[in-house]
Amino acid sequence: YDGPGSAPRPLAENAFGSMPHIHDGQVIWSNGLNLFLYKGTDTIQLSSLAGDIGFFTVPMHGGHVVWAGGDGGSDPEIFQYSGTLPPRQLTDNAFTDVSPRTHGGQVAWFAQDLDFSYKVYFHDGTRLHLLDDNASISSAPSIHSGQVAWHDENYDILLHDGSGTRLFYDDDV
Repeated sequence: YDGPGSAPRPLAENAFGSMPHIHDGQVIWSNGLNLFLYKGTDTIQLSSLAGDIGFFTVPMHGGHVVWAGGDGGSDPEIFQYSGTLPPRQLTDNAFTDVSPRTHGGQVAWFAQDLDFSYKVYFHDGTRLHLLDDNASISSAPSIHSGQVAWHDENYDILLHDGSGTRLFYDDDV
């Protein structure tokens, strides 16, 4: 849509199963096999499906796009696009990395390790940090300006504010 009096125009055809996300005039979507980004004037392909791992919700903020996708292995890894191709692979492990969220180029996500426990990770743009090794997978972490919030397996709300992690809400009280 280009404004009043103009007809809607498709960014993609046959984008079945797509869950588009928009921020600052950019749109990200998947056709089930490939991941695409419309940047206001052109569309680029960010990734192709590798293995049997599909794209789910693909969040973006400020030109940064994050997703869990395949790298040819048997588990999903976390990828980040920040304006240049190829996208940066943030993880390369045997964990099931899922539900990435981004803000200001920083990324938070859940991972399930080999003993089936869940962990919360945070990438500050330079380094990877383990924030919690007793998390719950029922919701994605939330991230904003370097702060990450999530709930643990007891549904207590935790907040990492850059200087440490503290219990923000105790469900037992």
